[in-house]
Amino acid sequence: MVRGRSNLEIILIMAPDLAVVVLITVAQSLSCRGLIRETNVLKIFAVALLCTTHLLACLLGACVVSLPDDSEKPCLHRRIARDALLGAWVAFITAVVALVSALPPYSQFTSCGDGRVIFVGLYSIMHGIFLVQYYVSHTASDEEMVEWMV
Repeated sequence: MVRGRSNLEIILIMAPDLAVVVLITVAQSLSCRGLIRETNVLKIFAVALLCTTHLLACLLGACVVSLPDDSEKPCLHRRIARDALLGAWVAFITAVVALVSALPPYSQFTSCGDGRVIFVGLYSIMHGIFLVQYYVSHTASDEEMVEWMV
């Protein structure tokens, strides 16, 4: 039961990041056709979806990355979760900045094949992988703490 629940949560974390990749691909093809308004709507929707999936993963993982006491060293799972969350934040910020900089007020021109938008898909996938790693490591550290207390 718990394993199935975890798989569903991993799919919930990764699916929006993959949807961002599809949105960016569609926006790129619309940009090549000259449909600038529709392209910008898709880019804004991609930013909102990326923000939503980041918030969802942090809520599912309880976003508990606390500093350890001096008396005890944090377990390996907790350190991996902390590092994965840091990586997810870096990928998230980079993807959002690349998407926002490709919007008209910040972009001098919108051309077919804009490199910033292409890399957003890669950062989005990296974001999803880091969030899955964070969630799995955080869940494993919680289970380890429960086993240790029993």
